[in-house]
Amino acid sequence: KAFIIMAGCAIYRVKKDSPSVKSAGTRRFFSNIKPGTTPAPTANVPTGDTVSYYLAQHTLQYGETVSGVCAALGVDFSSNDATIRKINNITNYNYMMPGKVILIPTKTVPGSGSYYKIMAHKLVAGDTVYGLCLTYGLSYENNITFLQRLNNRDNLATYYVGQTLYMPLYVAG
Repeated sequence: KAFIIMAGCAIYRVKKDSPSVKSAGTRRFFSNIKPGTTPAPTANVPTGDTVSYYLAQHTLQYGETVSGVCAALGVDFSSNDATIRKINNITNYNYMMPGKVILIPTKTVPGSGSYYKIMAHKLVAGDTVYGLCLTYGLSYENNITFLQRLNNRDNLATYYVGQTLYMPLYVAG
């Protein structure tokens, strides 16, 4: 059940190990919840799911190129070009504007900033993409395009038992 947080709201029951809670004496402060928002559900990664790779978030600055950002992150641009284009919906690198947030695939945990852990989930009988979104604490409606790009599929309804579905887990920097 969702509850809209309003200024001055008091929240009493909080999962003890929630990463969004900071304890201060007997009070608890929520670092990622602002008035007017609905807190995202906590992700419960299914047993057996593994990290496949990471997506580092980078905000382009004036004069930067995607290949230059890749070089700075230690990522081979040539071998990741197609993935970068697909995930970021880029058709032409010449039209990249300063301020655009891009995602760069990397095999290592980014040293700083926010990123996504891309989890590999082997489908079992009864799994649905919608159900997995709930398990991972994602809104299916808000992430369908991202999921399609991550999985290189236009139709997320055509999965079979034993196939791998890639699910993003956001990690705030």
